[in-house]
Amino acid sequence: MEKRKRIFSGESGKYFPLFWKQVSRSGEKVDPETIQCALDMVRLLTETEQELHGMTEPEETAQQVMKRICSFYQAEFVGMLDVDVKMNSWSPKWWYADDDRDPALTWIKDMETGDYATSWKAAFRDNRPVIITDIRSVEKSHPEEYEMYRRLRVENLIGVPYYKYSKGFVVVKNPGCYKNQTVLLYFLTYVLTTEMNEYKLIEAMSRRAYKCNIRHPNEVRIHLFGGFTLINFEGIHMAHEFPPDELELLMYLAMNPHKAFPAAVLSALVWPGADPGNGGKVRRAVSNNRKRGINLSGRHLIVTTNAGYRLNPDLKITIDLSVFDQLEQAASIVNDDAAVQLLENMMDIYTGGIQITNKDLSWLKNARTVYNDHYVKAVNRLLGIYFMKSNYKELHKKAEKSLAINPANTGAYYWRIRAYRKQNWIELANEQLKLAREFLLKEEYAGLLYRLEKAEEKDEK
Repeated sequence: MEKRKRIFSGESGKYFPLFWKQVSRSGEKVDPETIQCALDMVRLLTETEQELHGMTEPEETAQQVMKRICSFYQAEFVGMLDVDVKMNSWSPKWWYADDDRDPALTWIKDMETGDYATSWKAAFRDNRPVIITDIRSVEKSHPEEYEMYRRLRVENLIGVPYYKYSKGFVVVKNPGCYKNQTVLLYFLTYVLTTEMNEYKLIEAMSRRAYKCNIRHPNEVRIHLFGGFTLINFEGIHMAHEFPPDELELLMYLAMNPHKAFPAAVLSALVWPGADPGNGGKVRRAVSNNRKRGINLSGRHLIVTTNAGYRLNPDLKITIDLSVFDQLEQAASIVNDDAAVQLLENMMDIYTGGIQITNKDLSWLKNARTVYNDHYVKAVNRLLGIYFMKSNYKELHKKAEKSLAINPANTGAYYWRIRAYRKQNWIELANEQLKLAREFLLKEEYAGLLYRLEKAEEKDEK
């Protein structure tokens, strides 16, 4: 693997003009501490450049950068908080601390996802740093935020936002020096963001490679959740590569993988309301699919049998809907402890609703609705199990994942709010209520409030 390019370039002195832009105005005298800060900053950037040269792993590079930030500010903890703007959620991704017992680490382990303080949201929206030299300054204006700082033994902090693909804050806890200086943090936040983006890209490519891990030419995987995808030995074939008729035919057969249909019958089922004739539309779609030349060891994906057209039984075809159905059936007959892994697998498989290619295809719309309902039911059962086991970390993680797919899942809000209240994170519970009110129908939101009220009454007894 090639060595990493130099992250900084040019002579160290190039940083001075940028630094002076922040710390000095024309005619003002620069104090000795500021001069020392500039010297320390240039020395650290030079040393960091030398250390990072040759590193190839994003997380390793980020750890070294955060260690350097800790050293420069004489701080206790440095962490990256990634932001999902749409879902209003904050997820600690990478962090460095001199002390493994730092309470900030406990907070991260207890709550990998969740909403953050209101002042931080405003700072993120306005693209400005957060500098708190004494947490007592927010005691009256943001009492819940102040209590959070006290729990985490925060005395002061600095945070700067980042926006390049990844979004969030780099946070420095309890800096011992240079408490108002953010230039270095902005420099190194750029490096951290670059590493985070590279890490996410590698992860995405790895997931794609895993999904494409086809070991034999007769293997085929058909994904209907989150958009049609056909994967075989030669690669990935997306929905846009198929004409509408051919795509709709493939989707219908994938939903009925063990059945064969005469051409006219199949035409009436796939395109109800249209004149099926003698099945010419089906025959043309099948012919196009065979001409496409998808490499299946000389076999066709759709074959003609005495009973009609069907998916080729001689191919090893795996369909995500079928796997989902099998997991759901298994989960329905076992106890909660045994169901956890099955329900988690169902969540992994369901990456989004079935694609609607034609609004007139009732069978497609019905399938989308049915599987979404089954997904929601599985998610809510899983969240309930996590709640009963006080496994709030997994509860928050899975609830956030499900809400990203279906933000109208009342049950996900219900369990997450109950978990926040159990953890005494009232501000976060209230933020979830606001989100629920935004995404739920009026009657659904009223039902959520009623369920929460009854749960509170039961807890008080």
